[in-house]
Amino acid sequence: MNQTLSLLPTIDKRLLNQTKPFTMSMWIGAILLSAAVFFNSFSITLIGLEKGAQFSVQYTVIIRLLLCAGCGLYGLFYVRKTVKEFFRFPGAWSLLLGLWGLVTVAFASNIPYTATACFAIFCIILFVPALIINLGYRRVMFSILAGLLIYCIGSWVLYFIWPEIGRYATEPSRLGNSSNELGLQISLAVATILSLKIAGYLSRGTMLFLLGFFCISAYSTGAKSAMVCVMIVISYFLFRKVKIPAKVFTAFGVIIVISLISLVYFSGLVELNSQTILKSLTRSGDVEEMYTFTGRTDIWSFAIDKVFESPWVGYGYGGSRYALTEFSNHAYGENDLHHAHNLLLNTILCVGLFGGVILVAMLLTQLGKLLTSPSIFPDLILIVVLIIGLTEPVLFGPMPRGSTIIWLIALFWRQLDKFLQPIDALPKEIRGAPMIISTPGPNYQYQPLK
Repeated sequence: MNQTLSLLPTIDKRLLNQTKPFTMSMWIGAILLSAAVFFNSFSITLIGLEKGAQFSVQYTVIIRLLLCAGCGLYGLFYVRKTVKEFFRFPGAWSLLLGLWGLVTVAFASNIPYTATACFAIFCIILFVPALIINLGYRRVMFSILAGLLIYCIGSWVLYFIWPEIGRYATEPSRLGNSSNELGLQISLAVATILSLKIAGYLSRGTMLFLLGFFCISAYSTGAKSAMVCVMIVISYFLFRKVKIPAKVFTAFGVIIVISLISLVYFSGLVELNSQTILKSLTRSGDVEEMYTFTGRTDIWSFAIDKVFESPWVGYGYGGSRYALTEFSNHAYGENDLHHAHNLLLNTILCVGLFGGVILVAMLLTQLGKLLTSPSIFPDLILIVVLIIGLTEPVLFGPMPRGSTIIWLIALFWRQLDKFLQPIDALPKEIRGAPMIISTPGPNYQYQPLK
């Protein structure tokens, strides 16, 4: 018994919630998480066409706000248990960003719009630590996966049954009305599946089936960044799972790529040259598109000019579309551009340079943890955010989408890891042994039953 206790002298009793039946509180938290990940992942539609026109409130926006309010009430109910987590890092970065967002309300281009966006993000910030403590590793992961899976299956259903809203407007062969957003959700789903596999909660067959479905979906969206992201996430998983030395892993990958290119080239199946390769990486086949990141360099230049017009407080949390109303290049008319197509630039546009510093601090904190104390789920989410964040806003828009919710979970993950260690990670002597509480207190002492 002494040997067993030395393996795990103290654990928090809530760590064992993962093996207990669902309570009503757990069901509510899991349903709210899945619903928010699913419903909040659609873009707010811009109705106004004339310069300076206001943006309409649709029933979908009301549903999302109600979901956020439900999440906020859930977090508020447990705030006595979670309040200290808002003052510990890295989770405290989210509170700082939320508070700075409130400061920008007074200077926003549209005060009611920015105030509503701040309300929504604060609800999610309150929600996340309460959710983690109550649900634990397995239930948080499966709730996220459920929301993302419903989103992707629903996209396929609309693709075939209702093409007008299930396919990309200018390229009907692409899956998803908002293919880039769908590609982001698919990348997050792949990261979640691999995290569950590492923890031992998915069989190899189930993992391969789900990966196959999401990889086919990623290819069907035509979103280049999502396809690259999925490949890198899977590569990182293999690196962690197989524990191949970095040099060997890199060399092996280079050999495979060179071999495949040589096979295609020398077989004469495809005539490879620089122009052919560049055209294959663009949507329109126009090589110029490659050099301008599908026209995003024009957007970035315009957004940077706008940043200098209001560098300290921006245009209000989530209010990037109001700063970009006059942009009308690269197939965008006035009021058509909603964000700056870059995570950092879009954040600075909304909440100024100080908000950008907070975002960079979040990213660097997670990157430092990846290098010093890796944990598969927050590490994979960081990879997704960094890659897709180069060309998409990903986080901290007017509505906290699934990616924002999952990012905040990954952020609080580091400081709440005692609630998130999978039971499979415990020593075998502890994992199957009946436990009793021997000493009440902040950390409960557990001893195997005789």
